[in-house]
Amino acid sequence: MLSKAATTFVALKDVLRHKPLVTLSLGAFFTSLVGGIVNLLLTIHVYDISGSSPLAVSALFLVTFMPNLIVAPLFSGIADKYNRRIVLAVGGTLRALCCLLLAFNHNIALSFILAFVITSIAAVMKPARYAKAAELVSDSKLSVLNSVLSFMINAAGIASGALAGLLTNFNSVAAFAVAAFGSLIAASLDGCYSHEEHNSKRAVDSHNGFRESHSISFWVKLKGIVSSTTIRLKNVLDLIKKERLLAALSIVVLALWFGLGLQETLLVVFTRTVLHAPNSVYGYLNTIGSIGALIGAALAAPFSSNTQSAIKSLPMSLIASGIAFCAFALSGQSLIFAFCSFFVFSLFYTIANVIEELLEQVLSPNEYRASVMSTIGAVGTVGYLIGGSLTGWLSDLVGPTNTAILAAVSLIGAGIFAGLTMLRYRVEKV
Repeated sequence: MLSKAATTFVALKDVLRHKPLVTLSLGAFFTSLVGGIVNLLLTIHVYDISGSSPLAVSALFLVTFMPNLIVAPLFSGIADKYNRRIVLAVGGTLRALCCLLLAFNHNIALSFILAFVITSIAAVMKPARYAKAAELVSDSKLSVLNSVLSFMINAAGIASGALAGLLTNFNSVAAFAVAAFGSLIAASLDGCYSHEEHNSKRAVDSHNGFRESHSISFWVKLKGIVSSTTIRLKNVLDLIKKERLLAALSIVVLALWFGLGLQETLLVVFTRTVLHAPNSVYGYLNTIGSIGALIGAALAAPFSSNTQSAIKSLPMSLIASGIAFCAFALSGQSLIFAFCSFFVFSLFYTIANVIEELLEQVLSPNEYRASVMSTIGAVGTVGYLIGGSLTGWLSDLVGPTNTAILAAVSLIGAGIFAGLTMLRYRVEKV
């Protein structure tokens, strides 16, 4: 383990020495920071302009999750066809424009449309970033770069809550203007790419791809795009079905995100009814969870130094996260025990998440990498939506504690399934 840690430290120094990797990581930080701020501000904004309607907030939840289910699998091919740095930079710029439009908007329908556009951009940008990461480094250093990206994203999650809370003291114009500025910073960082990247084949392809004669009619172009997208999605589904590890990952992600959907939507109810604690404790639990995730991101690399070790570590980290959440479910009114178990859960869940994303990157061919990650992400979103929508019904039927145990069982089940299926196969890249 010490030798793995030393190797990881050397790889980390090497990653931080290269400007393209540093700017990609900083871009991830600012992108996630803006994402967290916009999510909170959007909820408050919609709640205010709808006349304090809880139904409008619920509708916003559905609007902001649909892109992961629909848009990402269909349009992530953009990040496989064009230069992924350019996709990230353009996405960040478009999101900044949407934030500015939100700042001066007081129409509920337009707010939903802009929310859908913003989350659609995010749904395409995430696989584009991780696909670019796999393009920039060798497989041996990819786990370290993924850990750095996860560390940045979780650090942004901690910072976004505090900054969003501060921005609520100002009017919506100022708040969304700050979010737009942060998105432009992310776009400028993501748009910085090295001379070597600029001269790569992908950079050349990005300028030539999908160029059609201006004489071709709009409808012919649209038909071609739809046909190309359909064929690409079919190829991606065939690839996932053919590659047994990717197929197994899809099922793992479905169970993983089902448990997460139960957990996230249950947490506030669990705090009040089981822990008998005020709402502030709910906020503190999220903070301690983010700290655990931050440490988990830092620890993920030694557990996934190569593809084979990642395959071995994934089941163990999933089972450990499930056991920790089961302990949280049985914490009763002990806040100390609840905080400690939730910290451990977040730590191991993040390790599992980083490893799972690494396996998606390594097992996918470069020309389909973003599309594969988006498609598997859509499978996870289905599990998340099912879990989240069942929480209220399950809480009334079996109680919050048993619902939390069900979330833990889902995580443990995902780990057992991963152990029984994925470990049978050797990966040729190892």
